Amino acid sequence: VSRLAVSTVDNPAQVKDVLFSEKGLTGHTVVTPNTGGSESRIDLELLFNTVVAGGDKLEALFAQGGAR
Repeated sequence: VSRLAVSTVDNPAQVKDVLFSEKGLTGHTVVTPNTGGSESRIDLELLFNTVVAGGDKLEALFAQGGAR
């Protein structure tokens, strides 16, 4: 899903536009809108959790021009 970016950070409160955050062993995995055009991998469980947690935000994000 090229409209989403996944990264691992120490503090998700310092990341802009977080759609979903999940604490792990190496930090917090955060899903954000992909504004930089970077490529990242998102697994099905992470995508599902993002949809459940941020449904309205995701709907608006994908409505801005359709899914890529």
